[in-house]
Amino acid sequence: MNFYGLARKRVVSTEPVTWTARTRSFGSQGIYGIGYGNSTFVIVGDKDTGNCKIATSSNGTTWAQSTGGAISDRLLCVAYDGTTWVTSGLGGGKIGTTTSPAGAWTDRGQIAGTADKYGLIY
Repeated sequence: MNFYGLARKRVVSTEPVTWTARTRSFGSQGIYGIGYGNSTFVIVGDKDTGNCKIATSSNGTTWAQSTGGAISDRLLCVAYDGTTWVTSGLGGGKIGTTTSPAGAWTDRGQIAGTADKYGLIY
């Protein structure tokens, strides 16, 4: 079993005592959320001058950037329900969805209220 942690760096461990830093594909941008489903890890985080940052991995070691679609705010969390990936974060809790996390994400707008959303679970 592998464990994954985030703190502006991606780290990996086969047991939760010894951690190894891994190269990340976000450059200096922060990573704030991680999800796993359908044999895919998804990490989400800061936006740069354009859209948010999203990356995918099948093994937790090698990562590829996703387009992030039209989601333009910092993402803080991501979850998978067996069919659809959902992400949310700043900007009044904007929601983004996709069925293929390596592809484009669709901005679904804000959910109830204007507060930022810090967690999702399925």
